[in-house]
Amino acid sequence: MPLIQCSACGKEVSPQAASCPNCGHPLAKPTKSKSQTNPRLGCLIVILLLVIGAVLSVNSGNQTTKPTAQEDTCRVDWRKCADNEQLVNKYSDWSLVQVRCKQAANDSAKYGSPDWPWLAFGSFYKGNNYVTSGIAIAIEPDAQFSNGFRAMVHSRVICSYDLRAKRVTDVQVLPH
Repeated sequence: MPLIQCSACGKEVSPQAASCPNCGHPLAKPTKSKSQTNPRLGCLIVILLLVIGAVLSVNSGNQTTKPTAQEDTCRVDWRKCADNEQLVNKYSDWSLVQVRCKQAANDSAKYGSPDWPWLAFGSFYKGNNYVTSGIAIAIEPDAQFSNGFRAMVHSRVICSYDLRAKRVTDVQVLPH
């Protein structure tokens, strides 16, 4: 920190000192720099941002669309879904597919417990073959499985699930 000069005796003094240690002359307090803002202005900005956020959330709630009749029936019957994407995003039992695929993959792990992303098995193949065949393929590209040396290996897990029987038919763990 650079020293300042006492206006009374001319000696160098710390700018943090209240008075000159040599002559006792009171030192002028440093003035506020232009970069320091008024605290009221900060509060005003925060309040303005909160108001804007509230307005946007109310308006976004007004723009929701009502689900179509097909989407409503797809929620309870996977056979009524238009394609794989609708089945994965609308079918109410897709979470059961995710849970059972994760459990089957955990059971197939040879060494330790795998690490999973927060929402496992969110990926799927495009098309409509899940609906036409009754076999859904749930994919998790970001799983971590332990190898024989206890090192976690980035792995892709592909799970085949029979929608009619509501059971896993196959699990493949493919290291990257």
